[in-house]
Amino acid sequence: MALFQCRIPFSAVSPSLSPRIEFTKLFLGNSSNPFAKTTQKKFSSLCYALNDSNKHSSLSTFSEVVGLARAMIKHCRRVEGLGDTVDIVGTGGDGANTVNISTGASILAAACGAKVAKQGNRSSSSACGSADVLEELGVAIELDPEGVKECVNQAGIGFMMSPIYHPAMKIVRPIRKKLKVKTVFNILGPMLNPARVPFAVVGVYKEDLVYFRL
Repeated sequence: MALFQCRIPFSAVSPSLSPRIEFTKLFLGNSSNPFAKTTQKKFSSLCYALNDSNKHSSLSTFSEVVGLARAMIKHCRRVEGLGDTVDIVGTGGDGANTVNISTGASILAAACGAKVAKQGNRSSSSACGSADVLEELGVAIELDPEGVKECVNQAGIGFMMSPIYHPAMKIVRPIRKKLKVKTVFNILGPMLNPARVPFAVVGVYKEDLVYFRL
């Protein structure tokens, strides 16, 4: 697991981003019909190009990953007023087929007194996603910002379903599911918390993604 401050220093991003970043920003910001079939085909190609195991992929620099995160955060639906919270989340994609560890850890942390604002989704590259687990437990997983805040204030934990807060995720997940490979979205997910929580505990699928080892 890695513990880090998760507010992205956007000032560190190079003003000259790669063509793939520019395409993603265009997809998120300027498409009049972002869920059209033609856009899905283009985005499927982008996801494959950003395959983590693709030897020809060059999306590995800090500025490129942050550029993608910037575009996603710019268009996300925000959850305000949850500054004193933590997100416990995993990248998925480790191939271990374990239980959803981050969800159990989030519930335990809340039971111990922490305030948890957890973002998650259904499974794309792992055996089970956090939304799948919580839904089976009877949790309402499609809450609006006010509902999330009320849950955090009353129960110590609230869940934000990614496609509700990041509209682009509505087409990303089925594409990732079909590709069955890790992409940059495994890395991006933990960076895109709609509550912009100041800290996160992140499980990662490979060692070189760890910032501070505990």
